[in-house]
Amino acid sequence: MLNALPTDEAYVKVTRRGQRWAVEGLPQCCLSPDRSPASRGVPGTIYAEWAWAGETLTLRTDRLGFVPLFYTQRDEELLASPSLTTLLTRGASTELDEAALATFLRLQFFLGEDTPFKAIRVLPPGGCVRWAGGAPAVRGGRGV
Repeated sequence: MLNALPTDEAYVKVTRRGQRWAVEGLPQCCLSPDRSPASRGVPGTIYAEWAWAGETLTLRTDRLGFVPLFYTQRDEELLASPSLTTLLTRGASTELDEAALATFLRLQFFLGEDTPFKAIRVLPPGGCVRWAGGAPAVRGGRGV
């Protein structure tokens, strides 16, 4: 799906229950100002996307991280959205990250993958998260 919904409505929530999976929201989504499917993956394209493939959820952002994509993982559940508000209304922890907030108050921006909340992270530029239950595997950022 290409940017057909306001970002506050775009989300995916995948829950593992033993050998079974439950998916809420959009199993696949590509958010981009360039609505051409042919432009996905082309250098310079601005996007954030996710895709559920039956047993693995993959989240990706463009090389500059221009479109933010937030995610939170707890127990056997991963929730992702381009909107922090959506994550919070769908059950993400509201516990504040005091160190990240202190940095924000001094610098007026967050560092790395920090957000105001301990349990919520933002994908780094050029980031990729693969999740198949357990801890998410995160790649990307300045080192990649």
